[in-house]
Amino acid sequence: MNKTELKKILFLHALWTNDDPKGERANLTDANLKGFNLKGVSLTNADLADADLTDANLWGADLWGADLTNADLTGADLTGAILAAADLTNADLTRANLTRANLTNADLTDANLTDANLTGADLTGADLGGVRRLEEKEEYRVVTCEDEGGPFSKNEALEEIQSYLDNGYTINQIKLLKVAEVPFGVQIKCVTKITIDE
Repeated sequence: MNKTELKKILFLHALWTNDDPKGERANLTDANLKGFNLKGVSLTNADLADADLTDANLWGADLWGADLTNADLTGADLTGAILAAADLTNADLTRANLTRANLTNADLTDANLTDANLTGADLTGADLGGVRRLEEKEEYRVVTCEDEGGPFSKNEALEEIQSYLDNGYTINQIKLLKVAEVPFGVQIKCVTKITIDE
């Protein structure tokens, strides 16, 4: 895939999204878009299944309803991207930047979100079944911040964390913070450190 070919595909896709009979839905299945600058691109309902988007710049891209099944988005910049209703089944989002991304009603079944940045991301209604967030471990240890004057008791913090583990999330480590960020940007006050035993 070269830039000229991509430009044509994007042009025809824009026509298609506006119901122009000359338009054509973007078919980027298996496309090699590694490192491409796709900042602000509109690919709503596009077919990007199995595409290689490693390290691609998708800052602010509109991927509403796009098919990204099995896509490789390792290291991709999806800051502020619209991924609402997108199909990200089995997609690799390792180290992807999803800051403020809109993932409402997205299908993330079996997706890999290891080390992904989900700060401010909206996951309302998203399907997170089987998501891999961090390297799976069997045992964990929790230290709460009762001494930091936080609102949660040790038992309350443990119950809150257990609820995430019961839902299939895995936790690696949270450094000393009065407000600790845990999987998918949800915050638990009063947990200073969570470590997963090696």
